[in-house]
Amino acid sequence: MIDTIMSGIVQGVYSIQVFVDGMSPWWAVIGLPAIVIVLGGIVTFAAKVIDGFVARRRYSR
Repeated sequence: MIDTIMSGIVQGVYSIQVFVDGMSPWWAVIGLPAIVIVLGGIVTFAAKVIDGFVARRRYSR
């Protein structure tokens, strides 16, 4: 599960690098903060989901 998340993050970072290389500097100024915000939201959401699974396992014992 964690391996899947990590490989997804690595692939995401790589695709962002390719995307940024293809952008003009102007788009980088606008796009990079947006990408960071989106990534932050995804990571936060994933952490909450994982927390939920861990909590459920802990309480079910």
